[in-house]
Amino acid sequence: NRSKSKFLTAAGHDLLQPLNAARLLVSALAETQLSGSGARLVGQVDRALATIGDLIKSVLDIAKLDAGVMVPEIAPIDLRALLADVAADFAPMAAQKHLRLSVMTPDIAVHSDPVLLKRILSNLASNAVRYTRSGGVLIGARRRGASIRIDVADTGIGIPAEHSVAIFEEFSRGPAQSKDAGFSDGLGLGLAIVRRMAQALDHDLSFRSTEGRGSIFSILVPVAATKALRDDDNS
Repeated sequence: NRSKSKFLTAAGHDLLQPLNAARLLVSALAETQLSGSGARLVGQVDRALATIGDLIKSVLDIAKLDAGVMVPEIAPIDLRALLADVAADFAPMAAQKHLRLSVMTPDIAVHSDPVLLKRILSNLASNAVRYTRSGGVLIGARRRGASIRIDVADTGIGIPAEHSVAIFEEFSRGPAQSKDAGFSDGLGLGLAIVRRMAQALDHDLSFRSTEGRGSIFSILVPVAATKALRDDDNS
């Protein structure tokens, strides 16, 4: 397993290079004068290539985490700014589905790796928006002693109790996601990556869900001293 992870990590550039070249060619083709059907086909090819790229990147992320080469860089983070960035990334997707997307958080700093923590929250927000047909998604945070609990809550399809463990396994998707054509764009890797990143950061990850009513995924992050954040900003 260690040899596999090291190989995939080392081969990452070589795996993605021809795919990136193909997307550039498709992008160039899209700029030419095409008929309506031709433009649709180009768009479908581009989306397929993007899906393959996301899959490869996700597999590489898991390999890096398993190999221990993705080492967290802990620093104080402005939580309000971080959650606003995550919400901004998914606002267009939520608007397209006519979903409410809101953020509620105190003005506070947390101690974590800013890149990994954003990846975790982005994966959770992506799932929440993707698997919610109506209602909305809330990204919220509350103080819990020396920690902050960050919640990503949705009014989506929910997760059956019997799948509460399997959803964190690679390429695992709930039965509703697998059968519903509207949910066919998931790769089944998001929560596997979330779990590994949370373990690498030593952040507690939990969730509760009611089938047909929605889910809440929570991660517990240590609070940083406000002074530490200000000193870091001033530097």
